[in-house]
Amino acid sequence: MLTGTAAARKSFLDDPRPPVYTEGMRNLHPAAWVGLLFNLAMGWLVFAGVNALDISTLPEPDRATAETFIQAVSAVRPLFFGLLLLQALALALIASGRGYGLIPAALASFLMLPCSLPYMIGSLLSHGRVVYADYRTVPAAARAQALFVFRSAYLSKARALTAIFTLATFACYALLHSPDLMLIGAGLAATGAYCMLRAGRHPALSLHDDYFIFSPAFFAPLIAAKYKEIEEARLEDTNAITFRLSTEAGTRALRWHLRNLDRRDKKEAVTELGAALEMHRVPLR
Repeated sequence: MLTGTAAARKSFLDDPRPPVYTEGMRNLHPAAWVGLLFNLAMGWLVFAGVNALDISTLPEPDRATAETFIQAVSAVRPLFFGLLLLQALALALIASGRGYGLIPAALASFLMLPCSLPYMIGSLLSHGRVVYADYRTVPAAARAQALFVFRSAYLSKARALTAIFTLATFACYALLHSPDLMLIGAGLAATGAYCMLRAGRHPALSLHDDYFIFSPAFFAPLIAAKYKEIEEARLEDTNAITFRLSTEAGTRALRWHLRNLDRRDKKEAVTELGAALEMHRVPLR
């Protein structure tokens, strides 16, 4: 009887129907729902706080400022709920496989910065789920015991962006004294830290005894393919590899961009992957 890592490895490799996602809104990543609820909660807190504000209890010099703030919040209330509806519509489009759902998602997120960043990340993760729903995805327990692991190119980029946004946040606080810009900078820095964590946990490529795992895009799930399922592997001008996979669920073609690999690992990764495919009688052409 298999347990632990071995059991997880066997179950996901032997499943002829990759992956476990179903049709409709269940395709969405939990982060998308969390982000949408977070936006709703933040809006409720602001509007409830404004409604509970009693101007008569404030000092005379502050009353004019408070009244202006209340009027501004009241004016944007319809816009806020309109943006929430737009975000919900965007999720419905993404779940149904319409990639252009990311356009209203990005527009609404931009207008609701910085509290909309979790929602935008969830939308991108959901889009990755839907796009690659026909492929075998990888549970965390099956990522161990790789023969070779090659880093993601996005790790160094995420580190740089996190550092830049962190410095920008401190600059907004120290030099500009702008709470709004400081909050946006802090939100972007936190997003960069999340991307850094994700890039560290999701290698671009890992090679195992009888299968390999690769990341087709930054916000996509990791995909596993058995070597014996590969009918053809073609190297396209050192920029991408096109795999033709044959499984019980049907034949699929998938283009994997080598830009996902850290540039320091790219040459070795292609060499080792080519050697592994060659061992299973699938030359990398």
